Amino acid sequence: MRYFHSRMNWRRKWNALNGLLVDGRWVDDPIVVKKHVKDFFVKRFANVEESRARFNRVPFNEISVQDNVLLVIPFGEKEVSKVV
Repeated sequence: MRYFHSRMNWRRKWNALNGLLVDGRWVDDPIVVKKHVKDFFVKRFANVEESRARFNRVPFNEISVQDNVLLVIPFGEKEVSKVV
């Protein structure tokens, strides 16, 4: 157990974001860092319509309604134990 806790703590320390270079200045205020990180990813993943692929009139394969029903019904313990 102790091994896993030490690995988690090491990983947390390794992945920590203590500061950020913003406009040539080092910023270590957590509120400012969070704001800049959030703004970066909001801009990065903004929905830009012109860069999206279009699939007009592409004939995709479809499954039947019956097959869809079979895929979404819940499975029971017996089915799981039979497979496992």
